[in-house]
Amino acid sequence: MKRKIALSMFVILVVLASSLGATLAWFTDQSDPIENIFTAGTVNIEADETVSTDDALKMENWNPGDCVDKVFTITNDGSKRVVLRTDASAVASGSWYTEYTDEENNTPWNPTPLEDGTEPVTVTATGDWSQVGDHYYYEGIIESGESVELTLRVCLNGPKLTNDYQGKIFVMRNSFYAIQSSNEASNDAWGVYWDEDDEEWKEE
Repeated sequence: MKRKIALSMFVILVVLASSLGATLAWFTDQSDPIENIFTAGTVNIEADETVSTDDALKMENWNPGDCVDKVFTITNDGSKRVVLRTDASAVASGSWYTEYTDEENNTPWNPTPLEDGTEPVTVTATGDWSQVGDHYYYEGIIESGESVELTLRVCLNGPKLTNDYQGKIFVMRNSFYAIQSSNEASNDAWGVYWDEDDEEWKEE
């Protein structure tokens, strides 16, 4: 009986010793975690428009042959350097109406195409912009906080128009598109890229 008790105590001691050995066999330590913080940059632009008083009056009583200059100021309010583009085609960015208000229930008007294929409205850009396809691209990279200007000369063709255009309203919508200048983003998204060495827009 005493032998069984002694054997039981031996087993308990062996188990206890094994347990202690498992927890105290090595000296260890662990460092505090090191945080690696990556903050995504932002792409954000603001666009404003100015029109001279004389041009504004022309726009209210537009005559064939009249041209007006619309000056846009585009500011890079984001943290990233960006490249910029806007639509070049007045046909793509504008629509004709017989009546137009700020409400959505406007009356659209589709003019008959001119016989010689001339556009009723022509738009040309001045300043540091290049036309590639259906878009104007700013010639350069716009830094964070930087502003650039685009002047669009909008003309209503003279002898090509018919009396059908009398009293009609042309509404042109201008949107500007920015994309980060790094990592060939414009080439991937737009199919063109700004070559800083040659200082020109190129197609892949």
